[in-house]
Amino acid sequence: MPQTDLAKEPSHGGSGCRKVVVGLKMDSPSKEFLTWALVKVAHPGDTVVALHVLGNQETANGDGKSSLLSLVKAFDYVLAVYEGFCNLK
Repeated sequence: MPQTDLAKEPSHGGSGCRKVVVGLKMDSPSKEFLTWALVKVAHPGDTVVALHVLGNQETANGDGKSSLLSLVKAFDYVLAVYEGFCNLK
């Protein structure tokens, strides 16, 4: 299960202003966990941060060259699915 840090900040004037940080891997359980955090933890006005920390093995391809751009594109693609949902909330 991905690690999370749910940092709460005091509410100002009753509007949501908390930050919800969700640590992700590039796998299905992480996507399910992000969905859970958006549905069960985040409230309207909250900021949700999806965080993926790259290990040394993830930042280099077979030739030892950086494949960071392809990883960023893949992560962006995964998160794009949630954009419409967040705009509704």
